[in-house]
Amino acid sequence: MVRESPPSYSAPGLFYAIAEGTAELSVYREHGLMARLRQDAVVVGEHDVLWRGPIYKKLLPSIRRLRKGVIEEVGREVYDASYFSPGGLEEEWLGTLSRLLIGIQRYRHGGALLISNSKDDLRFKYVLRYDRLAECLRRRAAHQARESAAMHKIHDEYIEYDRKRLPMRLYYDEGVAQDEAKDCDVELTGCVRFISSLSRVDGLIQCDFGLKFNGFGAEILFGEDPECVFQANTSNPSDKDLVPLEPSHFGMRHRSMMRFCAHHPDSVGFVVSQDGDIRAMTVEAKRLYVWENVMVLHLWKEYMNRMNRRFRKKYGKDFGKQS
Repeated sequence: MVRESPPSYSAPGLFYAIAEGTAELSVYREHGLMARLRQDAVVVGEHDVLWRGPIYKKLLPSIRRLRKGVIEEVGREVYDASYFSPGGLEEEWLGTLSRLLIGIQRYRHGGALLISNSKDDLRFKYVLRYDRLAECLRRRAAHQARESAAMHKIHDEYIEYDRKRLPMRLYYDEGVAQDEAKDCDVELTGCVRFISSLSRVDGLIQCDFGLKFNGFGAEILFGEDPECVFQANTSNPSDKDLVPLEPSHFGMRHRSMMRFCAHHPDSVGFVVSQDGDIRAMTVEAKRLYVWENVMVLHLWKEYMNRMNRRFRKKYGKDFGKQS
């Protein structure tokens, strides 16, 4: 669920409950969230803003650039034969961003992550140019594409026809790509944990849309609260799904992020409270949208719904039924 290992079988029984902390209880059925009690509020659903809506649209160009780089490295034929097509690379990129937010959440210190190509109106306490996460994502995706393509070829052209001989080179390529991908898995976990630990320093962590980090402990210098702030009650809200918010009702971490995102409308901000709540915000149609209860855990039910939508759009059938 926290994306540090591949999905496995769901827990036994009709449902299971996890005590997350004091007055915090989460109830799941198989791989789906039923409800969560946080202090005095019951949450019956979370917003998948990373996979749908305005925030997803702003993150999508970076995912496409990563896809283009992977295709150039491994070739179109290998990429199309891998599990990345369609939607798999999006899950890897957005899943890594989710892991960063989960890592910050686990410290129970509170923190903020700003994704923006602009460093204006920011004062860094610590400047740190860190590109390793982005490079690891690219290398990992390339190795996974090679492994997946070789595995599918072995199955479809040899095992399926019960052939007695398998080219040694094909088996070798699959094994090498698998080992390289596993090494990247370990490297990626280290990158995520390192970046998450930077949230222990007061101030936000800033990166561009390519997930290349510029510094931490940053202070937002823009000091004027935005006028049009709305709470979005769905991932892709219409006017009827918006509720006006007053920025002064929030703490300084939230208010400063609202100020920056309103002043830099192409930016995306995430604020993690000490109690674990994750809020996301960005500008859409000259209005600042704020989402509460952002979905970051890997819930199999929601994952399958997303993949089915992509496969129906491309193949006209659900995920897993492609022939």
